[in-house]
Amino acid sequence: MGQFISQPVTEKFVETYGRPHISMVVGQMQGYRVSMEDAHCCWHKTLEITSFGGFLQKYEIDIVGVFDGHGGKNAAQYVGERLPHIIFGLLKEQLVEHKNAIGTRYAETDCLVETINFTHIIKNAFFKCDSELYSRRIKSGSTAVVVIILNGIVFTANIGDSRCILHTGKHDTVKNLSFDHKPKHYGELFRIHSDGGHVQANRVGGVLALSRAFGDFTFKCFNQANYARLLNNKKMQARANLEQRNYNNMSVSLEATNKSSLESLTVPEEFQVTAEPDIVIHTITSEDHFLILACDGVWDCYNNEPLVRQTRHFLSLDLSLNVVVEKLLDLCIRKANTITGVGFDNMTLILVALHPLRTVNQWQKKLSSEILAENT
Repeated sequence: MGQFISQPVTEKFVETYGRPHISMVVGQMQGYRVSMEDAHCCWHKTLEITSFGGFLQKYEIDIVGVFDGHGGKNAAQYVGERLPHIIFGLLKEQLVEHKNAIGTRYAETDCLVETINFTHIIKNAFFKCDSELYSRRIKSGSTAVVVIILNGIVFTANIGDSRCILHTGKHDTVKNLSFDHKPKHYGELFRIHSDGGHVQANRVGGVLALSRAFGDFTFKCFNQANYARLLNNKKMQARANLEQRNYNNMSVSLEATNKSSLESLTVPEEFQVTAEPDIVIHTITSEDHFLILACDGVWDCYNNEPLVRQTRHFLSLDLSLNVVVEKLLDLCIRKANTITGVGFDNMTLILVALHPLRTVNQWQKKLSSEILAENT
């Protein structure tokens, strides 16, 4: 079966992460793949900023992510380990810089995180992480769907076809917090063609089924085709300068390499396959119940509403969150179909319970009673 095995590996990695107002369970299963190429992160840290008057502000930040690797596991594993630290570091740096810029006008009651552009920080973090992959010569690629919960707000950043949904309100109401990036979508197709690429059989270059990803540098400015745009005998020096420049902003300064020696090089937002995330912002309310983040191995088996419906059913049976996740993965692997190819991929799913005003047990009992009331 090539990259597949005849019998699935159904042993699961399941781990629970608990905090006073958020509970997370991650479940992973290798399935029919020869190896496990998915990665994840469930990360929490407290950020402390001191005002000029000595007033201490504390911000709790939670970062949850699913990373679906392809062409190997290295990119997904590196991003899963490194990206949360980059986001946190850039956030702290920006808060300190902004506080110093405000100076004595900074009031002790001011909420600093509400005064900065956090979406810009997230995008810079994605580009920085991508540049680190390149500098480490990691040749594989990875999707990313990342949820950052800060100050009661959910920021969902996504590249590729891993997905995040929110169950809110009654019944199986779903809010999409991410959107899949496929080469056939018009905006993605336009960017690919504009950067000299093509789409064949719904794949970039006839190879990659995603239009945004970490890694996959064959489709980014670092490849030989892009270097060939250098026009004269200063080619090698220009190439060296290109590799050494700060990738974070990636707005290429042609002065650094001599304008006459270069054509206009592609900025990272416009690569055929870009690491620029789409970001959806949602303020948590009392109507919100849980988030589900998963790779396409899960979403190939379940659409959004049926997966929420099944999750609600298991929760109504008073099953623990880790058992719910295990059962969801079992249902996915049972859908394996040799004709359609569904159910043969690695599977990673994270269930995030949102219970800001109660314990996780109280949250589940309340949700269970609501579900039973809906069905009577």
